[in-house]
Amino acid sequence: MLEEVKAASEQSFEAVWQLPIMDEHKEAMKGKYCDLNNLGYAGRFGGSCTAAAFLLNFVEKDTEWVHIDMAGPSMTRYPGGDMT
Repeated sequence: MLEEVKAASEQSFEAVWQLPIMDEHKEAMKGKYCDLNNLGYAGRFGGSCTAAAFLLNFVEKDTEWVHIDMAGPSMTRYPGGDMT
């Protein structure tokens, strides 16, 4: 599935890259007063990896999935061109 997303990104001129879901991201999801925390690290910034770690709790075992964390769109004059 990841390869399909990468191929689509090339066709649409949108860069993608794979980020890890590390043990520290999974640990950040454990709540002090609840089973699952949706806050990530301390502070207001969740982060792409902690967001994926949160979603991982709802994915059935052996299910292929991709978390796409996207911000606002970027604009270029030409597909694949520079940002000027």
